[in-house]
Amino acid sequence: MPDYEQIKHNLTYKNKIHFYFVLFSLIRIFACTINEQYHLITYYYMKTIKLFTMGLLTMTCNMTMNAQPQLRADNIEVSVTVKNTGKVAGKEVAQVYVSAPKGVLSKPVHELKAFAKTRELKPGESQTLTMVIAKRDLASFDETGSQWLAEAGNYSFAVGASSRDIAGQSSLRLSEYTEKVSNALAPKKKIGKQ
Repeated sequence: MPDYEQIKHNLTYKNKIHFYFVLFSLIRIFACTINEQYHLITYYYMKTIKLFTMGLLTMTCNMTMNAQPQLRADNIEVSVTVKNTGKVAGKEVAQVYVSAPKGVLSKPVHELKAFAKTRELKPGESQTLTMVIAKRDLASFDETGSQWLAEAGNYSFAVGASSRDIAGQSSLRLSEYTEKVSNALAPKKKIGKQ
């Protein structure tokens, strides 16, 4: 039986793309069905993604945060420039992740709060994207106060192609945001053990 390298060498360009797609799909199915060997499977899964993308179909880009996020009324604007540094035209998605300060409410390490896609960029071409995050979008529900609450403090804004590929980070100090809601559906009887 020929090994993987021999098969890869004998394929035409069009067949290579199909071969990598099938291989990628099979490993993805394999990764979903067997959980015990998670680390080994993840290694091969990522290796297959690298083989599949081999520069044949993807563009590479450079993403930079233009300035510190700007507070305008109840909105925060985050601006990022995406430049195609590869050899093929393509599109990229810029994502903004926000980390809230430690406070009364427990929050995730970071949350995806905004994203935007570039137009098709030719090699060497760049585009500036401005994403707007409402202050309310930073709030979590506070059950004790029956309100939406974004606590005061330094919020960290990170931009990148994904949460594992952060290109720039900056922080902004925000004042507390609250939005009271009515307690219309409060139970009339105490719920629980009596």
